[in-house]
Amino acid sequence: MKKRLLLFLLSLGVVSGALTWIWFQDLQVRYAMLFRAPAQFVFRQLGIHKSGLLLVIEHFTNLIPFIALTVSLPE
Repeated sequence: MKKRLLLFLLSLGVVSGALTWIWFQDLQVRYAMLFRAPAQFVFRQLGIHKSGLLLVIEHFTNLIPFIALTVSLPE
């Protein structure tokens, strides 16, 4: 049981570290850009002509632990 827990924690650490590095290198901005066109459409429909979508990039980091946990979970 301890060995299995240790392997899970090690796997989680490795996957989290790798995803964090990839996220902050490039994916953080690309993820925000993915939503830019649909968000601008919705904003225009609501009468909002200027948005700060790229200002909320810092809040997208919750994807890293979610994906890392999903990938690291034992079968």
